[in-house]
Amino acid sequence: MVEKLLPADLKSLIDKDRRYQRAVAVLSDRWGSLDFTVPWETPMMTWADIVYARHLSAAGVSKSTYNLTTFAGVQQFLKHNQSYLTAEVTQQLKEPFL
Repeated sequence: MVEKLLPADLKSLIDKDRRYQRAVAVLSDRWGSLDFTVPWETPMMTWADIVYARHLSAAGVSKSTYNLTTFAGVQQFLKHNQSYLTAEVTQQLKEPFL
């Protein structure tokens, strides 16, 4: 089932802002290609990045390399992106399966 985006999510999509770029990088497995030259931007994936990426995927806007709704998909995502994830984000991703 395709979900609707929230207004803030839709605005980010239309503007193709940094929030959108980060979420698409999560979905397309291209996090390492992002440019983090701005000193206040974290090079680590945040929970907000993951949540917005899930919203984009559920809305059918962007396809995901990993299925973040299944245990196997989350495990594969964690294995491939562990250097970009904090312990807190890792725990939040695993939580639905514990």
